Amino acid sequence: MENIYQLVNEELDLINTGIKDIIANPIPLINDISNHTTITGGKKLRSLTVLLSAKCFDSINQNILDLATVIEFFHISSLLHDDVIDNANTRRGHTAAHMIWGNKASILVGDYIFSKAFQLLAKIHNQRILTILANTSNIITQGEIQQLLYVNNPDISIEQYIEIIHHKTAVLFEAATQMGPILANAEEEDINAMAQFGHYLGRAFQIIDDILDYSSSSSDLGKQIGNDLGEGKITIPLIYAIQESSIKEKNLIKQAIQNSSYDKLDQIIEIINKTDAIALSRKLAVQQIDHAVTHLLKIANSTYRDALEELAEFVLSRSH
Repeated sequence: MENIYQLVNEELDLINTGIKDIIANPIPLINDISNHTTITGGKKLRSLTVLLSAKCFDSINQNILDLATVIEFFHISSLLHDDVIDNANTRRGHTAAHMIWGNKASILVGDYIFSKAFQLLAKIHNQRILTILANTSNIITQGEIQQLLYVNNPDISIEQYIEIIHHKTAVLFEAATQMGPILANAEEEDINAMAQFGHYLGRAFQIIDDILDYSSSSSDLGKQIGNDLGEGKITIPLIYAIQESSIKEKNLIKQAIQNSSYDKLDQIIEIINKTDAIALSRKLAVQQIDHAVTHLLKIANSTYRDALEELAEFVLSRSH
Protein backbone atom coordinates (compact mmCIF):
# COMPACT_ATOMS: atom_id res chain seq x y z
CA MET A 1 0.00 0.00 0.00
CA GLU A 2 2.90 2.39 0.65
CA ASN A 3 3.84 2.26 -3.04
CA ILE A 4 0.25 2.99 -4.02
CA TYR A 5 -0.07 5.94 -1.66
CA GLN A 6 3.21 7.38 -2.93
CA LEU A 7 1.71 7.77 -6.40
CA VAL A 8 -0.83 10.30 -5.10
CA ASN A 9 0.84 11.39 -1.87
CA GLU A 10 0.81 15.08 -2.75
CA GLU A 11 -2.87 14.99 -3.65
CA LEU A 12 -3.79 13.08 -0.47
CA ASP A 13 -1.97 15.70 1.62
CA LEU A 14 -4.04 18.41 -0.07
CA ILE A 15 -7.23 16.44 0.60
CA ASN A 16 -6.35 15.91 4.27
CA THR A 17 -5.68 19.62 4.69
CA GLY A 18 -8.87 20.46 2.81
CA ILE A 19 -10.95 18.17 5.02
CA LYS A 20 -9.78 19.95 8.17
CA ASP A 21 -10.22 23.43 6.68
CA ILE A 22 -13.68 22.77 5.24
CA ILE A 23 -15.09 21.08 8.35
CA ALA A 24 -13.62 23.68 10.74
CA ASN A 25 -16.38 25.56 12.54
CA PRO A 26 -16.66 28.13 15.35
CA ILE A 27 -18.72 25.59 17.32
CA PRO A 28 -16.18 23.53 19.32
CA LEU A 29 -18.35 20.39 19.43
CA ILE A 30 -18.30 20.13 15.62
CA ASN A 31 -14.51 20.38 15.57
CA ASP A 32 -14.05 17.88 18.39
CA ILE A 33 -16.22 15.17 16.83
CA SER A 34 -15.01 15.83 13.29
CA ASN A 35 -11.35 15.66 14.27
CA HIS A 36 -11.94 12.50 16.29
CA THR A 37 -13.75 10.82 13.40
CA THR A 38 -11.20 11.74 10.73
CA ILE A 39 -8.52 10.15 12.92
CA THR A 40 -10.52 6.91 13.16
CA GLY A 41 -11.76 6.93 9.57
CA GLY A 42 -9.40 4.32 8.11
CA LYS A 43 -7.26 4.29 4.97
CA LYS A 44 -9.17 6.72 2.73
CA LEU A 45 -9.54 3.99 0.11
CA ARG A 46 -12.53 5.62 -1.52
CA SER A 47 -10.83 8.96 -2.13
CA LEU A 48 -7.73 7.02 -3.19
CA THR A 49 -9.74 5.30 -5.93
CA VAL A 50 -11.03 8.68 -7.16
CA LEU A 51 -7.46 9.92 -7.60
CA LEU A 52 -6.04 6.75 -9.16
CA SER A 53 -8.96 6.29 -11.56
CA ALA A 54 -8.64 9.91 -12.73
CA LYS A 55 -4.87 9.56 -13.16
CA CYS A 56 -5.46 6.57 -15.43
CA PHE A 57 -6.59 9.24 -17.88
CA ASP A 58 -3.75 11.68 -17.17
CA SER A 59 -5.84 14.17 -15.27
CA ILE A 60 -5.83 15.69 -11.80
CA ASN A 61 -7.37 19.11 -11.26
CA GLN A 62 -9.08 20.97 -8.42
CA ASN A 63 -12.47 19.50 -9.27
CA ILE A 64 -11.10 15.98 -8.92
CA LEU A 65 -9.47 16.88 -5.58
CA ASP A 66 -12.77 18.35 -4.41
CA LEU A 67 -14.59 15.23 -5.56
CA ALA A 68 -12.22 12.97 -3.61
CA THR A 69 -12.93 15.15 -0.56
CA VAL A 70 -16.68 14.86 -1.15
CA ILE A 71 -16.38 11.06 -1.23
CA GLU A 72 -14.43 11.17 2.03
CA PHE A 73 -17.13 13.35 3.62
CA PHE A 74 -19.76 10.81 2.57
CA HIS A 75 -17.72 8.10 4.26
CA ILE A 76 -16.98 10.05 7.46
CA SER A 77 -20.65 10.99 7.82
CA SER A 78 -21.68 7.35 7.39
CA LEU A 79 -19.21 6.24 10.08
CA LEU A 80 -20.78 8.58 12.61
CA HIS A 81 -24.28 7.39 11.75
CA ASP A 82 -23.36 3.70 11.56
CA ASP A 83 -21.71 3.64 14.98
CA VAL A 84 -24.86 5.07 16.55
CA ILE A 85 -27.14 2.65 14.69
CA ASP A 86 -24.91 -0.33 15.53
CA ASN A 87 -24.23 0.88 19.09
CA ALA A 88 -20.54 0.30 18.39
CA ASN A 89 -18.15 1.01 21.26
CA THR A 90 -15.01 1.42 19.18
CA ARG A 91 -13.92 2.54 15.74
CA ARG A 92 -10.46 1.54 14.48
CA GLY A 93 -9.24 0.92 18.01
CA HIS A 94 -10.51 4.27 19.32
CA THR A 95 -13.62 4.98 21.34
CA ALA A 96 -16.55 5.65 19.01
CA ALA A 97 -17.62 9.30 18.91
CA HIS A 98 -21.13 8.65 20.24
CA MET A 99 -19.65 6.97 23.34
CA ILE A 100 -17.89 10.25 24.17
CA TRP A 101 -20.30 12.96 23.00
CA GLY A 102 -23.61 11.07 22.79
CA ASN A 103 -25.88 9.88 20.00
CA LYS A 104 -27.56 13.20 19.23
CA ALA A 105 -24.28 15.07 18.83
CA SER A 106 -22.76 12.33 16.66
CA ILE A 107 -25.76 12.16 14.34
CA LEU A 108 -25.98 15.94 13.98
CA VAL A 109 -22.27 16.31 13.25
CA GLY A 110 -22.62 13.47 10.74
CA ASP A 111 -25.38 15.51 9.10
CA TYR A 112 -23.16 18.61 9.19
CA ILE A 113 -20.33 16.79 7.38
CA PHE A 114 -22.81 15.36 4.86
CA SER A 115 -24.09 18.88 4.16
CA LYS A 116 -20.48 20.03 3.68
CA ALA A 117 -20.12 17.36 1.01
CA PHE A 118 -22.96 18.90 -1.00
CA GLN A 119 -21.67 22.45 -0.50
CA LEU A 120 -18.37 21.36 -1.99
CA LEU A 121 -20.12 19.33 -4.68
CA ALA A 122 -21.98 22.46 -5.81
CA LYS A 123 -18.63 24.08 -6.66
CA ILE A 124 -17.83 21.35 -9.19
CA HIS A 125 -20.74 22.39 -11.44
CA ASN A 126 -21.27 18.98 -13.03
CA GLN A 127 -24.84 17.71 -13.28
CA ARG A 128 -23.80 14.11 -13.98
CA ILE A 129 -21.61 13.98 -10.88
CA LEU A 130 -24.38 15.52 -8.78
CA THR A 131 -26.88 12.94 -10.07
CA ILE A 132 -24.54 10.03 -9.34
CA LEU A 133 -23.91 11.16 -5.77
CA ALA A 134 -27.57 11.95 -5.09
CA ASN A 135 -28.50 8.46 -6.27
CA THR A 136 -25.61 6.95 -4.30
CA SER A 137 -26.75 8.67 -1.11
CA ASN A 138 -30.27 7.35 -1.61
CA ILE A 139 -29.10 3.79 -2.25
CA ILE A 140 -26.82 3.75 0.82
CA THR A 141 -29.72 4.85 3.01
CA GLN A 142 -31.94 2.15 1.49
CA GLY A 143 -29.24 -0.41 2.27
CA GLU A 144 -29.10 0.61 5.92
CA ILE A 145 -32.89 0.38 6.20
CA GLN A 146 -32.87 -2.98 4.43
CA GLN A 147 -30.22 -4.30 6.82
CA LEU A 148 -32.29 -3.04 9.76
CA LEU A 149 -35.25 -5.07 8.50
CA TYR A 150 -33.06 -8.19 8.37
CA VAL A 151 -31.77 -7.87 11.96
CA ASN A 152 -32.33 -11.09 13.99
CA ASN A 153 -33.33 -12.96 10.82
CA PRO A 154 -31.11 -16.06 10.40
CA ASP A 155 -32.62 -17.09 7.07
CA ILE A 156 -31.01 -14.53 4.77
CA SER A 157 -29.85 -15.98 1.44
CA ILE A 158 -26.51 -15.27 -0.24
CA GLU A 159 -28.42 -13.29 -2.89
CA GLN A 160 -30.04 -11.09 -0.23
CA TYR A 161 -26.66 -10.61 1.44
CA ILE A 162 -25.08 -9.51 -1.87
CA GLU A 163 -27.91 -7.03 -2.37
CA ILE A 164 -27.30 -5.53 1.08
CA ILE A 165 -23.55 -5.11 0.58
CA HIS A 166 -24.15 -3.60 -2.85
CA HIS A 167 -26.33 -0.93 -1.27
CA LYS A 168 -24.22 -0.41 1.85
CA THR A 169 -20.69 -0.47 0.47
CA ALA A 170 -20.22 -1.28 -3.20
CA VAL A 171 -22.24 1.66 -4.50
CA LEU A 172 -19.87 4.26 -2.98
CA PHE A 173 -16.81 2.53 -4.43
CA GLU A 174 -18.64 2.37 -7.77
CA ALA A 175 -19.34 6.10 -7.62
CA ALA A 176 -15.74 6.88 -6.67
CA THR A 177 -14.15 4.94 -9.51
CA GLN A 178 -16.41 6.29 -12.25
CA MET A 179 -16.51 9.96 -11.25
CA GLY A 180 -12.76 10.47 -11.51
CA PRO A 181 -12.80 9.35 -15.16
CA ILE A 182 -15.90 11.47 -15.84
CA LEU A 183 -14.10 14.61 -14.68
CA ALA A 184 -11.01 13.47 -16.60
CA ASN A 185 -13.14 13.39 -19.78
CA ALA A 186 -12.58 9.67 -20.36
CA GLU A 187 -14.44 7.73 -23.03
CA GLU A 188 -17.81 6.32 -21.99
CA GLU A 189 -16.68 2.70 -22.26
CA ASP A 190 -13.76 3.46 -19.94
CA ILE A 191 -16.07 5.17 -17.45
CA ASN A 192 -18.34 2.12 -17.44
CA ALA A 193 -15.39 -0.25 -17.01
CA MET A 194 -14.15 1.76 -14.04
CA ALA A 195 -17.63 1.79 -12.50
CA GLN A 196 -17.80 -2.00 -12.71
CA PHE A 197 -14.32 -2.28 -11.24
CA GLY A 198 -15.41 -0.18 -8.25
CA HIS A 199 -18.64 -2.13 -7.88
CA TYR A 200 -16.93 -5.50 -7.51
CA LEU A 201 -14.09 -4.02 -5.47
CA GLY A 202 -16.66 -2.69 -2.99
CA ARG A 203 -18.38 -6.06 -2.77
CA ALA A 204 -15.07 -7.78 -2.00
CA PHE A 205 -14.16 -5.11 0.54
CA GLN A 206 -17.35 -5.74 2.53
CA ILE A 207 -17.07 -9.53 2.29
CA ILE A 208 -13.53 -9.37 3.69
CA ASP A 209 -14.77 -7.00 6.40
CA ASP A 210 -17.38 -9.57 7.38
CA ILE A 211 -14.82 -12.39 7.31
CA LEU A 212 -12.52 -10.46 9.64
CA ASP A 213 -15.33 -10.15 12.18
CA TYR A 214 -14.89 -13.90 12.84
CA SER A 215 -11.26 -14.53 11.92
CA SER A 216 -9.23 -11.58 13.16
CA SER A 217 -8.41 -10.34 16.66
CA SER A 218 -9.94 -7.39 18.49
CA SER A 219 -6.59 -5.59 18.56
CA ASP A 220 -6.05 -6.03 14.81
CA LEU A 221 -9.62 -5.22 13.85
CA GLY A 222 -10.06 -2.27 16.18
CA LYS A 223 -13.43 -3.49 17.42
CA GLN A 224 -14.91 -6.43 19.25
CA ILE A 225 -14.79 -9.74 17.37
CA GLY A 226 -18.24 -11.11 16.60
CA ASN A 227 -19.66 -7.60 16.68
CA ASP A 228 -22.11 -8.42 13.88
CA LEU A 229 -23.47 -11.36 15.86
CA GLY A 230 -24.05 -9.13 18.87
CA GLU A 231 -26.08 -6.82 16.62
CA GLY A 232 -28.17 -9.70 15.28
CA LYS A 233 -26.70 -9.36 11.78
CA ILE A 234 -26.15 -12.40 9.60
CA THR A 235 -23.20 -12.04 7.26
CA ILE A 236 -21.58 -14.36 4.75
CA PRO A 237 -19.51 -16.53 7.18
CA LEU A 238 -22.66 -17.31 9.17
CA ILE A 239 -24.69 -17.96 6.01
CA TYR A 240 -22.16 -20.56 4.89
CA ALA A 241 -21.81 -22.00 8.41
CA ILE A 242 -25.58 -22.54 8.60
CA GLN A 243 -25.62 -24.16 5.16
CA GLU A 244 -22.76 -26.57 5.97
CA SER A 245 -23.47 -27.48 9.63
CA SER A 246 -25.52 -30.08 11.48
CA ILE A 247 -29.10 -29.39 12.61
CA LYS A 248 -27.92 -28.82 16.18
CA GLU A 249 -25.23 -26.41 15.03
CA LYS A 250 -27.65 -24.59 12.71
CA ASN A 251 -30.05 -24.06 15.60
CA LEU A 252 -27.28 -22.76 17.86
CA ILE A 253 -26.25 -20.15 15.27
CA LYS A 254 -29.83 -19.19 14.45
CA GLN A 255 -30.72 -18.70 18.12
CA ALA A 256 -27.67 -16.48 18.62
CA ILE A 257 -28.72 -14.32 15.66
CA GLN A 258 -32.32 -14.15 16.81
CA ASN A 259 -31.23 -13.10 20.31
CA SER A 260 -28.31 -10.85 19.29
CA SER A 261 -26.22 -12.94 21.66
CA TYR A 262 -22.45 -13.20 22.13
CA ASP A 263 -22.83 -16.03 24.66
CA LYS A 264 -22.04 -18.83 22.22
CA LEU A 265 -19.48 -16.90 20.16
CA ASP A 266 -16.63 -19.34 20.83
CA GLN A 267 -18.78 -22.29 19.78
CA ILE A 268 -19.98 -20.46 16.70
CA ILE A 269 -16.40 -19.64 15.66
CA GLU A 270 -15.59 -23.35 16.06
CA ILE A 271 -18.52 -24.19 13.74
CA ILE A 272 -17.38 -21.54 11.25
CA ASN A 273 -13.90 -23.08 11.20
CA LYS A 274 -15.21 -26.65 11.07
CA THR A 275 -17.47 -25.94 8.09
CA ASP A 276 -14.82 -24.01 6.11
CA ALA A 277 -17.18 -21.03 6.10
CA ILE A 278 -14.23 -18.62 6.08
CA ALA A 279 -12.67 -20.35 3.07
CA LEU A 280 -16.01 -20.33 1.25
CA SER A 281 -16.52 -16.65 2.06
CA ARG A 282 -13.01 -15.81 0.88
CA LYS A 283 -13.67 -17.70 -2.36
CA LEU A 284 -16.68 -15.45 -2.92
CA ALA A 285 -14.49 -12.38 -2.31
CA VAL A 286 -11.88 -13.68 -4.78
CA GLN A 287 -14.63 -14.07 -7.39
CA GLN A 288 -15.58 -10.41 -6.91
CA ILE A 289 -11.97 -9.29 -7.30
CA ASP A 290 -11.61 -11.42 -10.42
CA HIS A 291 -14.65 -9.64 -11.89
CA ALA A 292 -13.23 -6.27 -10.82
CA VAL A 293 -9.85 -6.88 -12.45
CA THR A 294 -11.48 -8.18 -15.64
CA HIS A 295 -13.20 -4.80 -16.04
CA LEU A 296 -10.10 -2.87 -14.98
CA LEU A 297 -7.97 -4.51 -17.67
CA LYS A 298 -10.23 -2.96 -20.31
CA ILE A 299 -8.52 0.33 -19.43
CA ALA A 300 -5.26 1.27 -21.18
CA ASN A 301 -2.19 0.07 -19.30
CA SER A 302 -0.51 2.58 -16.97
CA THR A 303 1.21 2.84 -13.60
CA TYR A 304 -2.10 3.96 -12.11
CA ARG A 305 -4.05 1.01 -13.54
CA ASP A 306 -1.40 -1.26 -12.03
CA ALA A 307 -1.86 0.52 -8.70
CA LEU A 308 -5.63 -0.11 -8.81
CA GLU A 309 -4.95 -3.78 -9.53
CA GLU A 310 -2.59 -3.89 -6.54
CA LEU A 311 -5.27 -2.17 -4.46
CA ALA A 312 -7.67 -4.96 -5.40
CA GLU A 313 -5.13 -7.52 -4.17
CA PHE A 314 -4.71 -5.56 -0.95
CA VAL A 315 -8.47 -5.70 -0.31
CA LEU A 316 -8.22 -9.50 -0.34
CA SER A 317 -5.13 -9.71 1.87
CA ARG A 318 -5.90 -7.05 4.49
CA SER A 319 -6.09 -8.03 8.17
CA HIS A 320 -7.99 -4.99 9.46
